[in-house]
Amino acid sequence: SWELLTDSTFNTYIVVTEHFKKISAEWGYLVHPPEQFINSLAYNFLGKKQFEKSFSFFELNIRNYPESFNVYDSMGDFYKVKGDTQKAKEYFEKALKIMDNPVTREKINKLN
Repeated sequence: SWELLTDSTFNTYIVVTEHFKKISAEWGYLVHPPEQFINSLAYNFLGKKQFEKSFSFFELNIRNYPESFNVYDSMGDFYKVKGDTQKAKEYFEKALKIMDNPVTREKINKLN
């Protein structure tokens, strides 16, 4: 259940990644966890200030979906919450190189 997956004492990252490794082995091809599912987990942990867990899921999405605008925009949000303006801008810029987005441009403007 969602409550268990977002419980601070539960090792969500291991459970999720192992589950998809098992599915990949059974099906005979690589199956990544859905980007939006991982992003939801990452933002949930970010909101709870569980930064290590949040980072691990944002990073997983970048590894699995390197061509996605959203994974870089989300990592930019992570760094913005952490107070690392420079890193936040770097990730927002990476996102904009993939797709122009007025919301992301506004995020950068607010950081400047």
